[in-house]
Amino acid sequence: MKRQIRQYKTEAIFQIIMLICASIAFAYIVNENIGQEIKENKNPAWKILPFVLVMIGKLLFSDVKSVSAVGVSDLSSGVDTCVESKDGKICQEYLSSECNSKCKNACNPSRRELVADCKPGTCFDSVEGTCQAGSPKILCEKNGGQWYNDPFENIPQCKRGCCVIGEQTAFLTERQCFRQGNVLGVDEEFKPEIRTEIQCLALAKTQE
Repeated sequence: MKRQIRQYKTEAIFQIIMLICASIAFAYIVNENIGQEIKENKNPAWKILPFVLVMIGKLLFSDVKSVSAVGVSDLSSGVDTCVESKDGKICQEYLSSECNSKCKNACNPSRRELVADCKPGTCFDSVEGTCQAGSPKILCEKNGGQWYNDPFENIPQCKRGCCVIGEQTAFLTERQCFRQGNVLGVDEEFKPEIRTEIQCLALAKTQE
């Protein structure tokens, strides 16, 4: 997206340079074709000045139109947000001029972080007990997770403790601990008072 904006700006600058070059070339042509006639008739140069200004004005305005075709709105107003694109991408930002053509539904005329469905939060998988920080709301719910309005996993479900399974320990969430014990078919014990992974590993050595 930033690359496209940069490309548009480059094209606009190129057209402006071409405009300046064309103006200089036009002035040279006027000087070659009309200058001699002015000298022969001994007419002051200011008498043809209106003619020159009109011609330059036409040249300027014709080129300005071509520059505006780049898309001034795209360069100034920014981007729109597509909650779900036609190719399955979630919460993508596109240039305003092309967003609706790439989006499955209507685009939101704002940045991604201001769209409710795209707001980053914590996604909790109630089956596996895992947490994902910074997950967009729509993506979390689409995958069957529980979304919370905190992008840094600061929710009770994501608090880790020491999971003791047999003689082994692992620093997991309570739901992860239960899931591991269930999969392995052994009893598990979750110790929430142990708040660091180092302490949890040390507990395994103590048990040995």
